[in-house]
Amino acid sequence: MSQKPKRSLRYRLDRLSVYGPVLVMAALALGTYWLARSVPSAAQPSVEPIPVDEPDYTITEFATRSYDGTGRLTVELFGDTAKHYPAKDLLVVDRLRMRAVTEDGRIITATANSGTTNGDSSEVQLHGNAVVVQLATATSPRLEFRGEELQVWPDEERVVSDLPVELFRGADRMTGQTLVYDKKQQTTEIDGRVRSTIQPAARP
Repeated sequence: MSQKPKRSLRYRLDRLSVYGPVLVMAALALGTYWLARSVPSAAQPSVEPIPVDEPDYTITEFATRSYDGTGRLTVELFGDTAKHYPAKDLLVVDRLRMRAVTEDGRIITATANSGTTNGDSSEVQLHGNAVVVQLATATSPRLEFRGEELQVWPDEERVVSDLPVELFRGADRMTGQTLVYDKKQQTTEIDGRVRSTIQPAARP
C-alpha cells in the first residue's frame, strides 16, 4: 500500500519533466507578444510626396540653354524667377525672354510678362504683352507677332494664338482674332474680323 504514492509522485515528476520545457516556451512566447504589443513601434522615416500643383524648386535670375544632338544651341530662356512643376516637367517663368536659333540660322526672340515652357524648351507659351520677332534675313522681311497669348514652337518656327493678334511683316500690318503661322509650310492663317494695312511697294 505504501508503494502507490511513490509511483504516483514519480509519474507526476516524469510528466512535469516532459511538458515543463513546452510550458516555459509558451510562457516566453506570450511574454514576448505582450511586450511587442505594449512597446510602440519606432517611427519609420517617410518621404512626403510633392503635391502635383506645387513646384519642387524656384530659381531667381533664371537662365537656361537647350542644344540639339549635334551640340548646336537652339533656345535660350531668361527670366526674373522660374518655378519647376515636376508632375508635367513644366517651368513657369516671370518676365520671360527667349532667344532661339533655327536650323538654318534665323533668329527668333520673344518676351512676355510670364511664360510656360516644357523640359526641353521646344514649346513656349507666352502670357501678357507677348511679342515674338523673327529677325529679317537676306531673303525674308522682319516678322513681329503681338498678342496677350502666343504659343511658340521655336525649332518648328510656328506661332499660334486663339486670342486677338497683330502681325507686322516689314511695314505691313494685319490684325485678326486668331492666328496660325507656320514658316516651314509657308502659311499664315488669320481669322475673325481681319484687317490689314499694306504699304505700297517701293519703286525701283
